[in-house]
Amino acid sequence: MRSGHRSVLTLTRRAVLWGSLGLILAGCGGAPEVKPMPPDETGLKQFAELYRNYTRKNKRGPRSLKELNVRGQGYPGAVEMLKSGQLVVQWGAPLTPEGEATEAVLAYVKTVPEQGGQVLMQDGRTVKTMTADEFKAASKAGGP
Repeated sequence: MRSGHRSVLTLTRRAVLWGSLGLILAGCGGAPEVKPMPPDETGLKQFAELYRNYTRKNKRGPRSLKELNVRGQGYPGAVEMLKSGQLVVQWGAPLTPEGEATEAVLAYVKTVPEQGGQVLMQDGRTVKTMTADEFKAASKAGGP
């Protein structure tokens, strides 16, 4: 009988612990709102990774889409944007050294000059939104 009392006590403790954990995880305000990343930003971030990887391996930026030689595995957003012409790239531009600030644009969505939108900076990491006027005033990354 004593072991039966002990197992009931253990079950009660577990129930209290799991119940408390559930309340903690539930929080007061409910689940946070998670917004999906816009397709342009997704494509630019994927392209940034492709460009960085190519540059790291070849010690220079790719000079063309053909030289970049992407097939889409793992980077479907970037590949679609590149092949459709939605993504404009300053091919051959070197990446700025890591940790160094840059105001030069490496790649951008085709509609940015007229409508504003997402751009990838020359550091190969920063994606930001620019108005059409900000884009026109921004320097563009130069090739070798």
